[in-house]
Amino acid sequence: MTKEDILIIPNETKIEERLIITKEDIVIGSNSSIEYGLKTPGSIIAGDRVSIMGNIETKDITLGLWSFVEGNILCNGDAFIGEKSEIKGHLNVENNLDIGKDVNIEEGFEVNGWITIRNPIPIFVYFLIFLSHLIRTEETEKIEEILEETFNEENNEKTSKEAMVLPKNINFSSEVATSGDILIGERCRFVGNIRGNEIKIGKETTLFGGIKASEDVHLNKDSIIHGNVDSDEDIEIKKNCNVLGDVKGKRIKLHKKAHVNGTIHAVDWVEILPKKDVTQENKIKDL
Repeated sequence: MTKEDILIIPNETKIEERLIITKEDIVIGSNSSIEYGLKTPGSIIAGDRVSIMGNIETKDITLGLWSFVEGNILCNGDAFIGEKSEIKGHLNVENNLDIGKDVNIEEGFEVNGWITIRNPIPIFVYFLIFLSHLIRTEETEKIEEILEETFNEENNEKTSKEAMVLPKNINFSSEVATSGDILIGERCRFVGNIRGNEIKIGKETTLFGGIKASEDVHLNKDSIIHGNVDSDEDIEIKKNCNVLGDVKGKRIKLHKKAHVNGTIHAVDWVEILPKKDVTQENKIKDL
């Protein structure tokens, strides 16, 4: 697994019917298919050969070469559209449009700023894609040192904010599978089954689907899982979690105030937490 395989869903992201809504930037790896529309007040940066099967509303947008958008694009800032891309709907750009050759916009476009036709799209755009992805996938301390030397304190605060990162070659639909880790933030509403390496669910997040992990699963407090949780390794279920399905793992840590509405199967053991409280309760019972 590489850093580029990590799927990150930032805090308060909502998946509605055919639409993903987030407050943060969105970074999409090359050769990916997104079976939803996208809405964010931030920016969208997509690599080459990316398909987005819905409408897009964003501040700034970058689409790599040979990309495809099924719906309309409403861009409140600047737009970069790569060579040989196709937009089935209408393109509306509030500021400037930088566009490659042989781009097909089926229902026309409106641009309030400058239009520049390029072939291919400027190389600095790809540098932004690469740098943004490294920043938002928990890279090493070396990346942080580079940022501190390159940007002032104000810019560091902006670039370090969490983004939604969809790794390359992913099919993001009602069934989401990746060879890397999956990190879902706090207070999210996620629809679909997820399959990955290590999976972490933030507090107060609701998942309408099951979880299948090849490594550990961490369910933070007050999260709700409408499905089964299955791991080849450890599962941690924290306080006030509610799993509406079965739980199966090698070792399971279960908070005494968590609830599992199904069977619990552990290959090695099940541990009830916190240990101190459980031990004290057992002593009282013995008395």
